[in-house]
This record gives sequence, structure tokens and C-alpha cells, in this order.
Amino acid sequence: MELIALTASFEWIGMPKRQPAYMESQRELIVSAALRSIREHGIHNASVRMICATAGLSTGAFYVHFDNKEEAVDAALLSFSKQTIMPPPASDWKSFEQLFRKNIGFNPNQEARDSLRLIFEFAGMTLADPSDRHSLTSIEGQSMICTWFERSLKNLSSTNAIALPDSEVTIAKQLWTLASGAVCLTALNANLRDDRFVEQTCAAMKRLVGRD
Repeated sequence: MELIALTASFEWIGMPKRQPAYMESQRELIVSAALRSIREHGIHNASVRMICATAGLSTGAFYVHFDNKEEAVDAALLSFSKQTIMPPPASDWKSFEQLFRKNIGFNPNQEARDSLRLIFEFAGMTLADPSDRHSLTSIEGQSMICTWFERSLKNLSSTNAIALPDSEVTIAKQLWTLASGAVCLTALNANLRDDRFVEQTCAAMKRLVGRD
């Protein structure tokens, strides 16, 4: 580590000052490479050299932006948690059901499996140490989705499109559990992706919100 840090310091000495935009783009390149590395190889197996090779940058450039691998991983996990952009809360049943179907009915591919494995790795770390900083991303993502469900349910209830058997908060959490479980099953088993499976999941969703 000392040798790498020394190399980084020599590489940086004498370097001309970079424009802020250039430095930011270089940092984003490292973050993107870190996310790709931990997706494909796991958090523990990814290394600084692997991240740099993926980014096409030297270790010296890496240490200009991050003091160690853990900092780069934190930045990558934060980026991962922000990749899901939630739409405005649904105001009618058709748009709500369409968005629900879209989120549970994707075609499994390697990227989906890698992302799912990464989420499970977060979960394992969280169970081992509830104070682990990496758990923040999964908690943040869950909260964002539950908030969308809750606000959408409130809109639909106000128009009598649904008759909730419980509070919006409770049903929102149940819907998140249903949707995330369906996504996990779909991503882990390519043969499971079929219309009947999607219909069964949607039927369960309708029962939860009192749409039967």
C-alpha cells in the first residue's frame, strides 16, 4: 500500500492543474468502473488495480480522488442506489398497474443477475453488522420505492379506484415485498419469465390493494 501511495504521489507531482470539469469526469469514470467491478466480482474481490484497469486509468489517478478502495466502493454504491429514478406517483389505476408490471416483468440478463447478487451482498453485510455504511443504499432504495407506492395508493384511494384493507404505509410495504420477491425470482431463474407468472403476481397485488 505504501509503495502504491508513493507512486501516486510521484505521479501527481508536477502534473498541470486540471479543470474542475475534467477532474469530475475522471472521478465519475472511476466510480463507474468501481460499480462494474463490484457487480461482476463482488465487493470483497474487487481491487484498486482491477478498478483502475476497468477505468483505463493509473493507480496514481485513482489515489488523487480516493484514499482507498472503501471510499471508491462507497461512491459506487451511492451511484447504484440513485440509478433508479422513480416516476411521479400514479394518479389512476391503469398507470399504476402498468408501472407495477414493468418493474416485475423484465427479461433476465447477466446485468440483472449481477445487480441482484450485489443487493444480496449488501443484505448479508447488513445482517452481519447493522451499522455497516453499505446498508444505507439498500435502505434508501427501499424507502424510495415504498414512498412511491404510498403516495400512489393515497391518490388511488381518493378517487375510489381501490379500497385499501389497511393503511397506505402498511400496504406499501407489502407491495414492496411482493414486487422485490418477484424480481428476485425472475432474475435468478431465466425460465421463470412468462406471462402466467406476471399475471399471478399482479393478481396478488390487486388483492393487497383491495382491487378484486
